[in-house]
Amino acid sequence: MGQREVILSARGGRGVDQPSLCGPSPRVVIVGDRLSLVATDRHNASVWKATCLSGDATLRHAEAGDVLHIARSIMAGVGISLLRDGELVLAMGAASVPLGGVSIGQEQDTAPVPFSFPFVSSEGMMFTADGESRNLKPRESAQLGPYHIYVERCGDGSPDDPGECIAISRAESSVLRNAAMRSAILMRESGLKITGWDFFS
Repeated sequence: MGQREVILSARGGRGVDQPSLCGPSPRVVIVGDRLSLVATDRHNASVWKATCLSGDATLRHAEAGDVLHIARSIMAGVGISLLRDGELVLAMGAASVPLGGVSIGQEQDTAPVPFSFPFVSSEGMMFTADGESRNLKPRESAQLGPYHIYVERCGDGSPDDPGECIAISRAESSVLRNAAMRSAILMRESGLKITGWDFFS
């Protein structure tokens, strides 16, 4: 029996006239553990395809009408999140994507702010959700309100640092939560495989 393949239409976040990795209207192709962005034409697309290992958490969590976000962090990490009616259902990888009702910041006296900078801290990452906050270090997890949160890696600020890698799941099922954690572990070292237009030469 072959692997399930899902193909979705997408819209680039920079607009039609702005260059981006796979152009303004790529396809999202999910096969097995791999998620790919595939350019539909060369217009403003730097490459033909970008692929990363992301596990099967996206397919396990998704329902019709959900909004899937995919972004690269400024540390070149890949982040994926799934929102349902504006609320976070799933997030994994870099925290460079919309996180709905979850915010991330450094441990400090003031409230954590939405994540908008490369996270570098040997003390872990401070998560806030549903009125609760918790500092998590690598390989630690916690339940905050409806969210199960796992930190696979924090950024360390070194020149080759790929940044943070996390998993957040709103699912009550342990199977889905484990799938999210597995996806974060896969994304930790997989990086982004780029296939340029010269592939067709």
